[in-house]
Amino acid sequence: KGQKVSFSEYCILRDFERENKGDEDIVVTPILLEILRHFDFRSGVNILQQVIKDGDKPDFRTLETNKFILDAKSTGVDIVNKRDDKSAVQQIIRYLESFKGYEYGILFNLHHFEFFERQNEKDLIKVKHVEERSINLVELVKTFSENKAEGTKNLENFKWFYAHFRFEKIKPEEYIEIIKNREKEDL
Repeated sequence: KGQKVSFSEYCILRDFERENKGDEDIVVTPILLEILRHFDFRSGVNILQQVIKDGDKPDFRTLETNKFILDAKSTGVDIVNKRDDKSAVQQIIRYLESFKGYEYGILFNLHHFEFFERQNEKDLIKVKHVEERSINLVELVKTFSENKAEGTKNLENFKWFYAHFRFEKIKPEEYIEIIKNREKEDL
């Protein structure tokens, strides 16, 4: 508490060792906004940021593309396991089931990015955890600082993340085509 620590050191602190246990709004979200800025997203311009926490809504939703829903969690929050109905994983699944048309849900807790894909199977919506695309940001920063990141799973997944999720403005006719080709239950 009150000491300067590196990103990696901060991430491995236990909740009670951090100055702010619930660091979603004061640490995680500002870092996430900076990452999104490098992906050409701007809050209120092409991504909708949930500022007032009043209900079961994701922290971020893309505008114009309906590509993804993103939810930030405090550093110590588990974003991999489905412990119960209130878990972060169950929450992102609910978002993908209720916010129609979004392809992906992303969870971020400063340690990791976890990706979830919405799949339509007949009259059912299924959400798949895309575990093979998980990004351990702590490991990525560490290997990058040691100049050993090239070829690692984390770097390759981060490149995939950037290539698939950076903002690209689509033409109105492309957007109309996407809407025409959507499954009936998406509309």
